[in-house]
Amino acid sequence: MTPIVKPHQFDNVRNYRYKGLYLSIGYNYIIGPFCDWAVEFFPRWMAPNVITLIGFLVNLIPAFLLIYCYGYDLDGQVDPWFSLMVGLTFWFYMFMDNCDGKQARRTGNGSPLGMMFDHQCDCFVAIINHFGIQRMLQTGNGRYSVFMMTISTNPFFACVLEHYYVGSFIHQYISGADDGAFLYVGISIYTWYYGSEELWAKNNVEVFGQSIQLSYLCLAAFACCMFLLSFNNMRAIWAARNSEHSKKVWDNWCFFSHCVFFPLSVATFVIAEAWSPTEIWLTHNRGMQVAHGLQVVYIVTILQYCHVIDSKMNAFRRPLVLTWVLYWINIYFMVTQGTVLFDERILLNSTNLMMLVCILYQMYNAQIEFLDILNIQMFRVKKVKQ
Repeated sequence: MTPIVKPHQFDNVRNYRYKGLYLSIGYNYIIGPFCDWAVEFFPRWMAPNVITLIGFLVNLIPAFLLIYCYGYDLDGQVDPWFSLMVGLTFWFYMFMDNCDGKQARRTGNGSPLGMMFDHQCDCFVAIINHFGIQRMLQTGNGRYSVFMMTISTNPFFACVLEHYYVGSFIHQYISGADDGAFLYVGISIYTWYYGSEELWAKNNVEVFGQSIQLSYLCLAAFACCMFLLSFNNMRAIWAARNSEHSKKVWDNWCFFSHCVFFPLSVATFVIAEAWSPTEIWLTHNRGMQVAHGLQVVYIVTILQYCHVIDSKMNAFRRPLVLTWVLYWINIYFMVTQGTVLFDERILLNSTNLMMLVCILYQMYNAQIEFLDILNIQMFRVKKVKQ
């Protein structure tokens, strides 16, 4: 097995220090001060990664209940209690997600592994929670549901990419990660009070003479805001391209691959879904969205450890390229012959399984190597010498 971290990069891991700039209004005036106060009640023996894990597991509760109570369909009304639970569990996750770093600094147990674990959980949450909000908003099993998934995945991908090139995780005055959490919780509570179908499905708004469902109008507004924030991330990357940190990881081909990765992933699955001769967007809607989401998690995972070890990173990885090639072969047959070469369900499930295995493989190997280099344990506090 080829090691992720080469011997000459060990010191990069040991000397790594997380840098963050928090300009977010929501963080500086609400989340930050509250977590500064609350973290004092956490026992010092509680490891920061345990705090992250608890928040992540609690946040999974609505995801399992969504399937158990309502099935895989994204159409239909949800009960008010479910909407409230989605909002409360996500708020709890955000609270724990902000307390873990403060606990790490409080106990002197900050590490690049903790940062990576935190951000990997964030990326999974962006995908998992999307289905709950999609069901509440009554957006249904649409042909272009993969595009809606980008509202959740694009902001975090752009932030991680900026972190990789700039060297600092910058939360702007309006941050998708922090202020977007208030929006998410607000929608959940609003839906709990008014009802999902009554609020989102039955309310139409006139736009340029066209009657548009309120939920789709809101999603369009969210999408515009998220992509504007992502554009700002890319602008910051380009502005910092000659900085000392950026020069360590900058490569024109790698930068091109980072710029192309996201739109290519979205285009692949949107076209494969929308033009499907078997209407896979009706039968496997979640799977198509997960396909794009897993590719983002995979790239984010690799970007994280490449950032720590100051290594150049090409986004055109073999699992991604293989998946794209297979899908575009199918798309070619859809366009030219109205059929597909590979069974769509088998292709979807097999490539999703491959991506999940690749993600877990990368996460496990990185964790083992970083634990060994740093001489720490994942879920235990290391006593700091006085």
